[in-house]
Amino acid sequence: MQNHYLEKLNTSIKFWKEKGGALSAQTIQELDQEGVQYRNRGKGKTSEKDLIAFDDYLDDTSATDFKSVPTYKRMCVCIIKNDYNCKYMGFAQNKAETERRKKAIEKYGNI
Repeated sequence: MQNHYLEKLNTSIKFWKEKGGALSAQTIQELDQEGVQYRNRGKGKTSEKDLIAFDDYLDDTSATDFKSVPTYKRMCVCIIKNDYNCKYMGFAQNKAETERRKKAIEKYGNI
């Protein structure tokens, strides 16, 4: 279980450092007010929101839309809620997880 959550966390850290995520202008303004360091990578291809990349993963933020900002608190919420797939962090099931779920439904679907 620990390795699973660490894998998700490391994937999230890599994503936010390399690509960044789309954040609203209000969230960016709130991060500016907190003095959070980030890199603005410009507008996204499918969104009018700015792509923001972070060099450091934050402990927490007081931003209104804190669910969209990469923080260790989001990982803690996933663990506390027993959110194994880390949907709270914006993760979707990967191919192996989807296949495992499909097999379990087939096996136990008649119970």
